[in-house]
Amino acid sequence: MTFSVTLPWPDRTLSPNVRLAWQARQDAKKAARDGAYALAFDAWDHVGIAWRLGPLAARYELYPPNRRKIDIDNLVAMLKSAQDGVCIALNINDSQIREATYTLLDPVPGGKVVMTIQVLTEATP
Repeated sequence: MTFSVTLPWPDRTLSPNVRLAWQARQDAKKAARDGAYALAFDAWDHVGIAWRLGPLAARYELYPPNRRKIDIDNLVAMLKSAQDGVCIALNINDSQIREATYTLLDPVPGGKVVMTIQVLTEATP
């Protein structure tokens, strides 16, 4: 079973290297989580209940908004709130994600992230 959702490029204020007041950072995290939740909830067909039982893999296809150099470690941290929102929408625990791959692709206007979650092994009762 596989689920994919297209997310907006993360806000730069989510970068661990950006110095902000704690409230501004919390507001950015909440906006990313809530936005990802809404996109994932709308894209989900509400059928995949059984996949909550097993380990999952997440694949991120990263389409940056420009050709600037990207520190992938910072980008992973910037995507954490969005990942949480997707997991909440799918009613899964993000600790089930055992593998994550990040692929940097060609830029697109505005940038986007395509997140795909799939079951690693079939769960047996």
